[in-house]
Amino acid sequence: MIDIDDTIFRIKSFIKALEGDEGFDGLDQTSIDILTRIGGAYARRESLRSSDLAENPDFGSAASVYRKLSQLAADGWITSTQDPADARSRFIVPTSRTLHAFNRMSNKLKQQLSEAKA
Repeated sequence: MIDIDDTIFRIKSFIKALEGDEGFDGLDQTSIDILTRIGGAYARRESLRSSDLAENPDFGSAASVYRKLSQLAADGWITSTQDPADARSRFIVPTSRTLHAFNRMSNKLKQQLSEAKA
């Protein structure tokens, strides 16, 4: 039997707990992954369209992605803004609710990592 360091599993468990604290536990895993992709693009100041997400096979079929995006919008996790270069297109962005949740999760993770070093 090979011994394995359990650090990655502890981190994943901690992140799952943080997601629960922020209300993500009411979302399925694909919705969380989509929301994480949207938040990451926002943090990198990248524009993201719903079609960009629908093209990602990891998220399921295009119809499934659009349903999940619609539900995330209805639940207040995301919104859309007009593309200034193309009036027919809209960018998907996280709402302030989502940004605050991700920031709180990041701060708790930083605190936990800092305490682990001490």
